[in-house]
Amino acid sequence: MDSSPSTADALVALVSLTLNPSKLANRPAEQGERQPRPSSRVRVTKAARSQIVTLYVEESLSTRQVSAQTGISRSHVLRILKDAGVRMRPAGSTQPPDSSRPARDESPL
Repeated sequence: MDSSPSTADALVALVSLTLNPSKLANRPAEQGERQPRPSSRVRVTKAARSQIVTLYVEESLSTRQVSAQTGISRSHVLRILKDAGVRMRPAGSTQPPDSSRPARDESPL
């Protein structure tokens, strides 16, 4: 029998790292009390925020495309862009916001 860890052992190690009880609470739960859930929230670094702004502004990707490429939810991408002061494009548009568009010809037909 070889001494390499089995798939089950690797899975147990992964689960124990993911659900580390020492991170869940500083005290044991009383009978009938629920343990707090481990947070699944991922902190977005400044570099990732910068990449999101670059993809949206310079590469003209949609918020859905930015979300798919970065693995961050669309609502979080929208919040990051808003916090960065980025002017949003109209839905379905890859054109820059209204202020940099050429004026529309409004002559009568």
